[in-house]
Amino acid sequence: MAKRPANHGPRTRKLYEDQGYLVGKVDCTGSRRRPSHDLFGFADLIAFTICETTSELYVVLIQLTDRTSHAKHRNKILLSASAHEVVKRFGGAVRIELVSWRKPAGKQRFEPWVEDMNQTILEQP
Repeated sequence: MAKRPANHGPRTRKLYEDQGYLVGKVDCTGSRRRPSHDLFGFADLIAFTICETTSELYVVLIQLTDRTSHAKHRNKILLSASAHEVVKRFGGAVRIELVSWRKPAGKQRFEPWVEDMNQTILEQP
């Protein structure tokens, strides 16, 4: 029997909630006939927080995956016109983060790798 892939949604939600974010799911899970749809073509989750010192609202659009698919999802974001528009329009107020999970050898828990995609997007022509 094939092993079911890990569901990284709940652990990603907890990662951000533990940092004080309010987190919501924004992808629509599809069926066999209709594939899932991500917000702006790449985001699975959205997270909001208020900066305590400036009272500014910060938003994070989160694409989550496992470590083996990190490069594929990174390229998906870099090729997304919507991702470029979000970063150029809203700058630092909206971040796009790619969160990959892996379970290191000999460990019992998954560990996250969070890549901030904003700077990479801004460096593209």
